[in-house]
Amino acid sequence: MKRFFAALVVTVFFMPMMFVEPALSAPWKSYVNDRFGTSAQVPARGFIAQPVPANNDGRIWKAADGRGSFAVYGSYMVVVDTFRQYRNFMLESARNDGVDITYNVAGNGWFVYSGYLGNDIIYAKVVLSRNCSQTVLNHIYLQYPRSEKLRYDPIVTRMAKTLTNVAWKWCN
Repeated sequence: MKRFFAALVVTVFFMPMMFVEPALSAPWKSYVNDRFGTSAQVPARGFIAQPVPANNDGRIWKAADGRGSFAVYGSYMVVVDTFRQYRNFMLESARNDGVDITYNVAGNGWFVYSGYLGNDIIYAKVVLSRNCSQTVLNHIYLQYPRSEKLRYDPIVTRMAKTLTNVAWKWCN
């Protein structure tokens, strides 16, 4: 009986780490959008880059197993006048799409929200930047099944930490 409980403890507490470790040690690559300068590190394996959209605003990657996706993209602030208004617009849009927002935080020039859309977890981060003479909004957006949370947590963390804009390097 003691062996059973010992095995149960090992399984419950250490088995999830088997799924986290591959994501932490997986190779990463930097993605830079050449229109807006939006940049983030993305997993180098396990995801399939989708075709570049006609407006070249970013890129979407779908999990090779079909269980999740993420996007890195930039945009201009055209629907509102201020970053605060843009945050409110994004939150309202997410709620209108059916997202139950459970996490919502903002700082100087950035905001994050996360929540649930049915059985999926949604995570979005937006960082404000200035590229030469343009205001740019840099986005990451991830959607994945709740059951894949342990697999995606380190991916979300790495992408969120590395979301930035490099277009200032291109200014004259």
